[in-house]
Amino acid sequence: MVRTSVRAVTCLLMITALFSCTKDEADSSDGAEAISNISESAMAEAGQQSTASEGASSPSFTSGEGLSTDFQLMDFLDPQDALRPLSACTFSAARSTCSSNVSTISWGGCTIGTVTLTGGWSEAWSAGFCSDGSQPTALTNGTSVTRTSPSGQVLTFASGATLTTDTVAHTTYDGTSIPGTGITISNSGGTRTVVINGLHKVLVGPRGRTWFNHTLTSSGLTVTGTRSGGNRVVSGTSVHYHNLAEYKATHTFTTVTWRASTCCYPTSGSVSSTLEGSRSGTVSLSFTTTCGEANFTDTDASVSSVTLSQCN
Repeated sequence: MVRTSVRAVTCLLMITALFSCTKDEADSSDGAEAISNISESAMAEAGQQSTASEGASSPSFTSGEGLSTDFQLMDFLDPQDALRPLSACTFSAARSTCSSNVSTISWGGCTIGTVTLTGGWSEAWSAGFCSDGSQPTALTNGTSVTRTSPSGQVLTFASGATLTTDTVAHTTYDGTSIPGTGITISNSGGTRTVVINGLHKVLVGPRGRTWFNHTLTSSGLTVTGTRSGGNRVVSGTSVHYHNLAEYKATHTFTTVTWRASTCCYPTSGSVSSTLEGSRSGTVSLSFTTTCGEANFTDTDASVSSVTLSQCN
């Protein structure tokens, strides 16, 4: 097998410097994105939303985890920068205690190298679950949380480029209407169901050109176990709209499993992705027992080994 990189753009942005690559802002990252990265980003987002409901025992954002879904989608970014300690942007510090069953995540301008993180999320917990003055814990049987970000979570780079993640109502490239109701995670009998009504990610370059515009939805991913327990399993489907490149990917998760608490990547299971629109065909990403490694099957049935970069 030939080892390939999941990064689609060969020029890299070091966090400590301005853009030095010659990427034309007229080019959309949507169009240049490696197809293997499409499947991986779906896996990483599922992992991130699962972690959000795993409570205090789940990994914190202290070693590049959790934020990396946004952070490492930046194809022009050196992935090693995402592994720097995030001591100034820890989840526990950003998350408030509950008040009337609502908690907030406010990043408050903390920094990761020369990147600034602002905005945040609101979390509405089921009645009586999170007592006033306490931080939320792992969802228990019969409880739920709805996460929304109407104003957005914003990563601002030294160059002036921004990556905004929000849950605002909008319309995808094919006319699909996306509500602003966010993401709801519920627990029933130990099985968590993640319903993504709409998650919106927009990357804008330093000159104001939109480099990608993505929408992610899911009618229900099912999650059992936890990452910290080394037994998290995700199954179900999600849909990823690439609004500039005008295609969508429907992802099917088959027992995607995080088997080791020390590894933030799945080590078994697969994600199969059906592409429709300007790109078509079926691809798949099969996770191996080696942490951070997977096998990617392209639309032409060729198989290659990939090194994963989106850690959750």
